[in-house]
Amino acid sequence: WPGAATILAGEPVKCWKAQVRECPGSGAAGRVIAVEPDHVIVSTGRGCVAIAEVQPAGGRRMAVRAFLAGHPLRVGDRLGDK
Repeated sequence: WPGAATILAGEPVKCWKAQVRECPGSGAAGRVIAVEPDHVIVSTGRGCVAIAEVQPAGGRRMAVRAFLAGHPLRVGDRLGDK
């Protein structure tokens, strides 16, 4: 704790390490606007957040780099969709 939770591809995911980041673009809240080796950049509707560590349902906390190896995300994907 503290952390945040969201839905990705119908499954819950906890976001543990994140920081406010200047947006390289804009989009609806929850929209992935950039995928970097160590961060997923997500629009908040008023800015962006760079997520660096996540925990998939039933899994362990891991760096985004490890998560992306088994759960590819692309620009345009949306967090929070069921």
